[in-house]
Amino acid sequence: MQVDLTLSVGQLLAVSLTCMLGLLGGAWGLIRMVATQFSLRMDVKFEALSREVQARDDQIKRLQDDVRDGERALDAFKLHVAQTCMTLDQKTQLETAIFGRMDGLANTFEKLLNVART
Repeated sequence: MQVDLTLSVGQLLAVSLTCMLGLLGGAWGLIRMVATQFSLRMDVKFEALSREVQARDDQIKRLQDDVRDGERALDAFKLHVAQTCMTLDQKTQLETAIFGRMDGLANTFEKLLNVART
C-alpha cells in the first residue's frame, strides 16, 4: 500500500491557513483566558483593599468617638476641679481672713484677761 503525501498548492495553502488560524485562535483563547484571570485577580485585590479601607474608616471613627468622650470627661473634670478646688490666691485670702480673725480673738482674750486681772 502506497500513500501519496504530495499536496497541491491549494491544499498546502488551505492546510497552512488552517494551522495558522488554529494557532491564532489558540493564542487568542490563551490571551483571553490570561486577561480574564488577571481581571478576576484584580477584582479580588480591589475588594480586599475596599474591605481594608472600610475597616480603617471604622477604626478611625471609633478613635474619634473615644477622643470626643475623653474630651467630654476632661471638660467635666475641669468643671469639677473649678467647683471643688481653690486656687493659690483663694487659699491665701482664706488664710489671711482666718489669721486676721484669730488675731482679733487673741486681742479680745487679752483685753478680757487684762480686765479680769484688774
